[in-house]
Amino acid sequence: MITPQFLKSHFERALSYDAYLATATADQRASWTVFHNKVHLSGAHTDLLNSFARQLNVLVISGTWCGDCVQQVPMLDHIARACPSWISLRVCDRDVHSDLAESVMICGGRRVPTVIFMNE
Repeated sequence: MITPQFLKSHFERALSYDAYLATATADQRASWTVFHNKVHLSGAHTDLLNSFARQLNVLVISGTWCGDCVQQVPMLDHIARACPSWISLRVCDRDVHSDLAESVMICGGRRVPTVIFMNE
C-alpha cells in the first residue's frame, strides 16, 4: 500500500534533474540535453505557473535510457525551473527505486516515465 510517508521517503531520496542526469552515460546526457534545449515555455505558461499558491512536489520515476523520458522529463524540468517557489521536481531511477516502481505499476509493468504529483 502506498502511504504518504512511503512517497515522502522516495521524494527525499530522489535526485534533482541535474543530479539525475549526472548518473547517465555521456550519450544519454547528450540526448537529454538536445531535447531540453528545444523546450521553451511561453509567457502565458509562466504566468499560469506563478499563479500557483500551494507547494507541488513532483516525483518522476524514470530511466536515463528511456526515449519517452528523454522527451517528457525535460519539459517537467522547465516547468519546475519557471516556478521554483512552488514546484519541487525530483527524479528517481526505476531500477534503484524498484519498490516504488512496483507500487505504481501500469498494466502490470514498471512503466517510465511515471509522474506522481503531490501537495506539500
